[in-house]
Amino acid sequence: MKLLINGEERSFADDLTLAALVEQLGVKADRVAIELNHNIVRRDAWAATKLREGDRLEVVHFVGGGTAHNDTEALLKGRLEKRPQGSKRMVILYALGAIGLFVIAVGSLLMFYLEEHIYDHPNDFYIVLRSYRSVLLIGATLCLVACFVGAVAVKLRTAVIAGIVALGIPFAVVASALVIPVFDIHGPSGLVLWVLVLLPLVGGAILLLVALFRFLWSKFVLSHPLTLL
Repeated sequence: MKLLINGEERSFADDLTLAALVEQLGVKADRVAIELNHNIVRRDAWAATKLREGDRLEVVHFVGGGTAHNDTEALLKGRLEKRPQGSKRMVILYALGAIGLFVIAVGSLLMFYLEEHIYDHPNDFYIVLRSYRSVLLIGATLCLVACFVGAVAVKLRTAVIAGIVALGIPFAVVASALVIPVFDIHGPSGLVLWVLVLLPLVGGAILLLVALFRFLWSKFVLSHPLTLL
């Protein structure tokens, strides 16, 4: 069977346990922590944990000397090496989100500028409006792609929390708009308000739906179900 270990696909015999895998890898059991399909497996459960085709494992070595009471404690204390692949995914995620938000900010400024000069060039108004809309939509698309990438790459619990928080943002935006009326619903800035409301709403839905799909996939397809919380 084929297993993905630290991002590298390797072949092993069938009917292999996690303890047997650690022995085959030639690593010291008291010097590593293992994540199986994004779940930390306690050391005392290695012998009873059977591996299956396509399982994903992260074998992470302790650094700094000494051993922790359990794998979770070692991870939380940051005594493990950083995983390059996870770091690269997060860099891509942050870059997409940052670029998307920057483009949205630029588009928003353009919309407010257009609203202030709506009567200066009435013949060109709708042409310019379509161009500014495109800027906003490009930024929104980048942010939604970042949400999808994040929902796939991060821990299941993190994706769920981020989705719930994102779903609460539209309510805060609407409440702020009611208290501080800076948006003209019937003008160009009204589109900015819609973007600020719909973007986190759709992004939150993507995060939660992908997290739910990952949970169901692990429960019914993989041998080691993920936990939502």
